[in-house]
Amino acid sequence: MFIATPSPEESDDDLELILSSPEPSPILESTPSPSPRKPTPREPTPEPEFYREPTSPPPPPPKRGPPE
Repeated sequence: MFIATPSPEESDDDLELILSSPEPSPILESTPSPSPRKPTPREPTPEPEFYREPTSPPPPPPKRGPPE
């Protein structure tokens, strides 16, 4: 009965070839690392209302002196 599996010699050769390959695998090379917290030019993140800086500074809270 013949099993379609590579002989141990072939497996070792393949493993050595992969380990001795000086260049990184094309899969890792072609996959760009996504930069976190950076909106894509296609989808600009909408600025929420409360996040926008007010045109005029809010009035300071009234100062309360010590109770007399």
